[in-house]
Amino acid sequence: MPLTSCIECGKEISSEAQRCPKCNTSYPTGKPCKICNLKEKDSDYPDPDGFRHPHCIAALAREREGRGVCSACGNDVVFVNSNYTSDLNHYSCQNCAHPITIPSERCQFCLQSVIASRAVKFYSEYGGKDLEYFAHETCSHNRPIRTQKKGCFIATATFESVEAPEVVFLREFRDDVLLKCHAGRTFVDAYYSLSPPLAGIISHSKILKLSFRMVLCHFVRFLKYRLRLK
Repeated sequence: MPLTSCIECGKEISSEAQRCPKCNTSYPTGKPCKICNLKEKDSDYPDPDGFRHPHCIAALAREREGRGVCSACGNDVVFVNSNYTSDLNHYSCQNCAHPITIPSERCQFCLQSVIASRAVKFYSEYGGKDLEYFAHETCSHNRPIRTQKKGCFIATATFESVEAPEVVFLREFRDDVLLKCHAGRTFVDAYYSLSPPLAGIISHSKILKLSFRMVLCHFVRFLKYRLRLK
């Protein structure tokens, strides 16, 4: 079992320990900030409900602001979203309270509104499919998020783009056909385990790219033909 040092007293303990036997802290590896997830000493932030770094609070407040010219008062102002409204897109002028709509999403971590154009978009797999989530840049720090969809590694390396028509078709075939049956899901799991090394080799070889491109183009045409027969 891997060992680590207690962040409070320095005693060597199990990395899975829930409490340090020497100093009795409940956070031997540190207490995470509720915004940035960076861990600090519990003794520095003793709030039992968790803590937020002051600089994270300020950064999050800035990220949640919209800026522009208010159509009502004509001033260059800050538009703010209230935590008490269910409409994430509802903002108001900080100067005259005139309402304005700014496309927004809900941050997956702090659960507050995040302006869509500034949001960090990431993906998480659920039920065999990649679901799209959003977060403030401040909230996304120190979190293991994946900012690209899982794709067909070999096809992406071959066609050099996740938006190539063949790659898009294979991705849709995975979601609409393979992931809907047990055998297909087993194949997809095995593919994700075995294909990345081969995709890495293909991405550095023009000859392999051309060879696999020919094979995959024929394979895609075959799949489309078979699907049309159903």
